[in-house]
Amino acid sequence: MVDEEALDRFQCGLQPTIRLQVMTHFPLTTNDAMRLALAVEAAQQRSQNILSENNQHPLSVQHQHQQFAPEYLRSSGVAPMDLDAIRSRRQEANWRSSGRSVNNHWRGNNNFHGSNNNDQECYNCGGFGHIAHFCSSPRCQDEVPVVPEGELIDLSDDQDKDSTMLQKTLDEDKHYSNSLLSIKETDLPLYLISCGDCAVKVLIDSGASGSYVASWVAAGFTSCSVSNREVETAGGHVLAINKQVSLPLDAQGYKHTMDAYVLDTKFNVILGRNWLKTVQPIPDWELDTWRINKNGQHYIIRPHNK
Repeated sequence: MVDEEALDRFQCGLQPTIRLQVMTHFPLTTNDAMRLALAVEAAQQRSQNILSENNQHPLSVQHQHQQFAPEYLRSSGVAPMDLDAIRSRRQEANWRSSGRSVNNHWRGNNNFHGSNNNDQECYNCGGFGHIAHFCSSPRCQDEVPVVPEGELIDLSDDQDKDSTMLQKTLDEDKHYSNSLLSIKETDLPLYLISCGDCAVKVLIDSGASGSYVASWVAAGFTSCSVSNREVETAGGHVLAINKQVSLPLDAQGYKHTMDAYVLDTKFNVILGRNWLKTVQPIPDWELDTWRINKNGQHYIIRPHNK
């Protein structure tokens, strides 16, 4: 019989209240279940004795035997195991190991209930004659699993090289983001140009190869997807671009269309070199104005913030 089958048959044969206590501890082996069953039965017997003494009405021997009778005397199912039989085998093994006569011991003490609890084993101190509930020795504490030092999380302020490098990168990114957000409109001339139904502030930048528009401005305009397009900022950061739109512009009366990549920056629209080559405006560096000559007409684009 394998241990799992023996464990199951043993638990099925226990008295119901003892079986409940044993099964709630989920014993893994038959020996564990035996130890639990013996401890529970001893505790029940002790509690019955205490109640009998307090009420001054001792339980009759017949009632006590009926309550703690082995399950196999009251059941026709699986043949169970008797706790007294288990206890007898343990006592016999202990007396044999001590070199004493087994027969003499059982002649003088042939009943567990009459043994004055001397054969009860305490699972707290390991002694006999009492159970762990009534043990006067200090309680054994469950061992706390020790985590290997290499698996511990270092919560100290000391940082290793990887953490230092990561923090440096985060600081650089934060500095770059702050530098973008700190650009003030008064630092560069911005021009008010109509884009569709709204007026936007435009930066004319000869350092930008293409033109760029914020996503909220580009919403609703005809767009197309682009691939393998990146832009590198002055700080060395590379930003990916995946969409291009056709912007309808009205620069102080000069209406035209310009393709621009969708890229969120500090500015609504950036007109780069592609716009400068197409429109060919004439700058006035003193006044920061741009003059557009088209079809015999002259259009002057003046800065909005000056």
